This record gives sequence, structure tokens and C-alpha cells, in this order.
Amino acid sequence: MSTTVVLLDHTDPATAAAIHAIRMAAYAQEAALLRADPFPPLERTVEDVRADPAQHYGAHLDGMLAGVVSLACGEDVVDIESLVVAPACQRRGIGAALVRFSITHAGRRRLTVSTGVGNLPAVALYRSLGFAETGRRLVGPQPLEVAAFVRPPGQPA
Repeated sequence: MSTTVVLLDHTDPATAAAIHAIRMAAYAQEAALLRADPFPPLERTVEDVRADPAQHYGAHLDGMLAGVVSLACGEDVVDIESLVVAPACQRRGIGAALVRFSITHAGRRRLTVSTGVGNLPAVALYRSLGFAETGRRLVGPQPLEVAAFVRPPGQPA
């Protein structure tokens, strides 16, 4: 399956609502997987999406927004701030397409991402695409163990 990734205008109310809906569904699934309650990403609002300075890119499946990656781009590093796939669209290559897009978009910059250690599908995806774990930290009130990953520049996607 070929997935096209396009820039989204996340400041548009309807687009922000669509991004938010996918995030809430995917984050609820992740919170259950990680047994995290509370799970801070679930507290984000549509207005948070609209105000986010990151660039948002979407992948569509059958004309429907199926996944979104949010990238914070700096001079030397690009950070995947959020990568979500609608639960009904998972296991179809959408997440991998969004990560590959991010790799290409990063170009000669390092690409970083963090995820819960217990989110084994995400950890496996990042490792399969050339990311190496650089460390772990505890975050949040529970706390939740999060792994940081980096992908050096110059490796093909």
C-alpha cells in the first residue's frame, strides 16, 4: 500500500478537530497498553492542536485522515512530538509511512522521538527504522518510564 503524507493546516478548526479525534482514540489505546492513568496526552484539547507550533503532516486512507505526525524542526534536530494512527487504520503501514516521511523530512538533521517503554509496537517500529535508544526517564505522576530514541542523519529511509 502506498501512503501519501501531506502538510496539514492544523490551525483550521475542522482539521484540528480531526487531528484531535485521532489523537484521543490512539492515546486512549496507548494509555490502556501502558496502564497509565492519568495519561497527560489525553488532556490536550483541540485548541492545543491549533496553537501547537509544530508542523503537522497527515496520511490518508480511503480519503480519510488515518494518521498524523507532528514535527518540531530545529537547525540540527527534528523531534517527532507526536505520531498517532487511528486504531481502525493500524497495521496497514500508516505509522511506518509517517516515520519514513519524518526521516526524509529531517534530511541531514538528527531525528528524535520518545515513547513509553511498554509501547512495544512503537518501540519495534522505531528500532526497525534505524532508531537507537539513548536513554530512559520517568515522567508524570505515576511515573511512566519513557525511552528516548535517535536516528542519526544520512541513513536511507
